[in-house]
Amino acid sequence: GGIVTVGARSLAAQANAICDGITACDIATAIKKASDSSIIFNTIPAPVITEENINAIKSRIIIDLASIPGGLSEAAKSISGENFIHALSLPGKHFPNTAGEVIYKTITGTMREEGLIQ
Repeated sequence: GGIVTVGARSLAAQANAICDGITACDIATAIKKASDSSIIFNTIPAPVITEENINAIKSRIIIDLASIPGGLSEAAKSISGENFIHALSLPGKHFPNTAGEVIYKTITGTMREEGLIQ
């Protein structure tokens, strides 16, 4: 019953989200929209939430699930304070088989699209 917006770097990832019935946009737009959100989940393993954009969302709960280094810069982590939950690599730690299958399917799918494998 939640309203979900996906911020994705690639147009293909945005298109996949839209095909699943989810609103999608680029990362910068998603961060701007996050000020209206209750909870923010990050899965991007690069600091996309920075000191420059954390102030608009610092009162929101931010759960970082990405692999190291995570999606928040060090400055953003300190500004967000207790609203930040550092749960890096959580899917791989608790659901390694499923995480491995998703990674495998993503890599082989990309390789097929690029014509590297059949």
